[in-house]
Amino acid sequence: MKRFLNALLAFVIFVSMSTPMSFAQMSSSDIIDMVYDANDRIVDCVDRAQDDAEDADKEALAIIIAELIAETNGIAQETAEKAAEEGYTVEFEYTTYVIGGVEVEIDPMTVH
Repeated sequence: MKRFLNALLAFVIFVSMSTPMSFAQMSSSDIIDMVYDANDRIVDCVDRAQDDAEDADKEALAIIIAELIAETNGIAQETAEKAAEEGYTVEFEYTTYVIGGVEVEIDPMTVH
C-alpha cells in the first residue's frame, strides 16, 4: 500500500509539474492597448477604403464598402471576444465615415 501511495504521489507531482500553468491574465492596460491597436487597424481600413473609392464606379464602391464593413466588424468582434475572455466589456461606438460619397457606420471601440 505504501508503494502504491508513493507511486501515486510521484505521478501527481510529475503531472502537475509537466502541465503548463493557466495562461496569465491580461492586465487592464494590456486590454486597453489591444483595443487601441484594433481601433488603429480599423482607421487604417477606413483610410484604405477612402483611397480605393476615389476612382471607383458604383459597383466597385459597393464592393469596397462591403469589404470594409466585413473587415472592420471582424477586427471589432475578435477584439471584443478576447476582452470578454479576460472579463472586460468592449462597447462599440459607431462613427460615420464617408467612403466615395456614401456614409458608412464603422465601429471603433472603448473598454469598460
